[in-house]
Amino acid sequence: MGGLAFALFYKFLGIPIARLTDRVSRTGIMTAALALWSLMTAMCGLTHNFAQLFLARVGVGGRRGGRSRSGVLPHL
Repeated sequence: MGGLAFALFYKFLGIPIARLTDRVSRTGIMTAALALWSLMTAMCGLTHNFAQLFLARVGVGGRRGGRSRSGVLPHL
């Protein structure tokens, strides 16, 4: 998976999520990241134009950043 929307927000949301992981439960971070990633992935399939797809991809990138930054699962 790639693209500008995914790459930009994967990078920008990675550091704040990593800092949050140091303060709260990693299980909670993983649960929230998985739920929001699933929601945003479904939203990608429901889009009708480029702007909607761009915003949905932003969400996918940000939520995926939460998964890999928590250190629980390897980056896929």
